[in-house]
Amino acid sequence: MKNLLFTLLFFIGFAISGQSQESSNISKKYNLNYRMKKGTEFTFYSLGYGSVNNVIGDTTEFFPTRKRDLIQEYKVLSSNENGTVFEVKYKKLEFIDTDKDGNRTVTPFSSLKGKTVHFTMKPNGELTDFKGFDDIQEMPFPSGVMDGDLCKTELTHMFPVFPDEPLSIGETWTRNDFGYIMKYRVIGEMKYNGYDCIRIFARFIPENPKYTRKDETGRDISVEIKGGFYSDIYYYAYKEKMILYRFSVDSYREVMKETLDHNVTEHYIRDQAYEEHIIFKK
Repeated sequence: MKNLLFTLLFFIGFAISGQSQESSNISKKYNLNYRMKKGTEFTFYSLGYGSVNNVIGDTTEFFPTRKRDLIQEYKVLSSNENGTVFEVKYKKLEFIDTDKDGNRTVTPFSSLKGKTVHFTMKPNGELTDFKGFDDIQEMPFPSGVMDGDLCKTELTHMFPVFPDEPLSIGETWTRNDFGYIMKYRVIGEMKYNGYDCIRIFARFIPENPKYTRKDETGRDISVEIKGGFYSDIYYYAYKEKMILYRFSVDSYREVMKETLDHNVTEHYIRDQAYEEHIIFKK
């Protein structure tokens, strides 16, 4: 986990330091959209790691660390000015949970392998018209349940929603979604696996860092999100109209207090990282 966090810091430094080398393209405008050609096929690979700890008073509760491995095959069934229709086939989804004693629990989600679903992506990246997800049966795993709704949510996180107007290097846009203020910046141009790409850096800030919610007994819990960061780096192939690479890190600190007893404080600590890339079929 620490290696991935350090890798993100390296990428951030690399992205920022590259701005001075991109001065010749500073006035070039990029149309950011996902208008792909019918018949285009690619494979999507996602590898993630995460850990969660709860600190209640002087006691620390360690949850298993998790490795998440996902492989999907995409095919463009149709494409026009209104959007692109994708067929997605699940090749692999596997969770590997390891507890503090080194014991592993593997959840292979076997019933999802070979499952085909469909969705439409608007040119700006918004996803609509989901089909086949209601047929995905519930699949339990340690700490949760995988189902069609969760599969749809994961898809929406893969692709950033672009602004309607073209952008130049150094320009930004902001979007509010998923309870976050999402701030994006076009960093520079680069080559990635032979494709002409632009680098995009994103920083996500909670819309409501302080709020109150109910616990399982109905008592009020005051919550404050303190510290941490949630950042993404994308490589967008502006000729092929697709994100080819994404590196995401979420280091999250949440402080919870029971309003009936402010002497009891619970710290929820989450660290996770995802590395995702796409390989086009020739």
